[in-house]
Amino acid sequence: MHKISRFFSILFFVFLVQLVKPNRNETPVDQVLKTTPAKGSFTSFFYWWFYFSSPERRRLRDAQQRLEELLHPQDELEKRQSVILEKLMEEHKRFKEEAEREAERERLAYEYQKGQGKKEY
Repeated sequence: MHKISRFFSILFFVFLVQLVKPNRNETPVDQVLKTTPAKGSFTSFFYWWFYFSSPERRRLRDAQQRLEELLHPQDELEKRQSVILEKLMEEHKRFKEEAEREAERERLAYEYQKGQGKKEY
């Protein structure tokens, strides 16, 4: 009986060592993925909720947003300028088409009047 319990205790110890032993082929990303719960699982909701709602995480996110605003204040201005530029280009295109139509009308009127001036004998 003593030998059997000793055998199982050694077997259990070997099992624990296999669980704890690091994998040499594992990257740090793999290690992190192993510690995070599976996507869509019940525990993942609470894990990510606590992760993103932690005060340190919130402060880090706010600091990143402020840094982005300081580094890229032109983004919003560029967006507005691009919208205005698009509208101006559309208006220019419309005016150009109108001018072409007007020139065609004038040319046709001139041709018509020139044709009216000729009299066939």
